[in-house]
Amino acid sequence: MTAVALGLDQATLCSFPKLLYSRVKAASSSCCFICLSEHKESDVLRLLPGCGHYFRSKCVDLWLRMNRSRLNCRTSLVPTPVRSSLAEVTPPAGGRIAAQILESNKIHCKLIEVFRAWVRGVD
Repeated sequence: MTAVALGLDQATLCSFPKLLYSRVKAASSSCCFICLSEHKESDVLRLLPGCGHYFRSKCVDLWLRMNRSRLNCRTSLVPTPVRSSLAEVTPPAGGRIAAQILESNKIHCKLIEVFRAWVRGVD
């Protein structure tokens, strides 16, 4: 049986550029869509390839260690692997903890959707 990796490996993660918010604030939003905190001039942001979205590095790195998809676009950051049957997939170690993390991610994503809908309504 083959174990499924949840997120990106460190080498892939480190290949995505890091930039200071003060240098890219014209191209970036004023807050991190993960933690929803306003960016400071000294914050280090990570640029995701393909879509051009910026996120606070410490937030997006944590997300990408558990997920292979972009937070906003939901598209994969890695090539699609060869398909395998569900019988070959084994749950990660600490199944209960992994389930809690996945549930937490679902809740967080729902909160982001609600926040974005609220922001669109304010415009």
